[in-house]
Amino acid sequence: MSLLNVVDGTRSDSSPNLCHTCRRALWIQGAGVSQEQIRCNRVNASPIIPFKVVKCSGYYTKLEPCMDDYYETALILDTSEKKQVGFVTWKQFKDRHPGEYPKFKELGS
Repeated sequence: MSLLNVVDGTRSDSSPNLCHTCRRALWIQGAGVSQEQIRCNRVNASPIIPFKVVKCSGYYTKLEPCMDDYYETALILDTSEKKQVGFVTWKQFKDRHPGEYPKFKELGS
C-alpha cells in the first residue's frame, strides 16, 4: 500500500518541464504546440516521455557548466619543465603528460 502526502494542494501546471533544461534530453519540436517529442537518454532505449516532467532523479542541468566545460576553458599552470613554466590548456597538458593523470580521464577527455 502506498501513501500519498499532498501538501498545499495539487501540483501546479505552471511548473517548468525539466526535460527542456536537461543535458540528457533530446527535445524535438514542430511548428504546432502539440508537435513535441522528448526522449530521455538516461533511460535505456530512449523512450518518448509523454508527460511533463517536474521531478527526476536523473536530471542533469544544462543551465550550469559541466566539468567538461570547465576543462575546455581552464588554464593550468604547468611547472613540470624547469625552463618553460606557464599556463597551458587542458589538451596541451594531457599531451605533455600522457598517462600521468588517469583520475581526470573520464572528466576531461
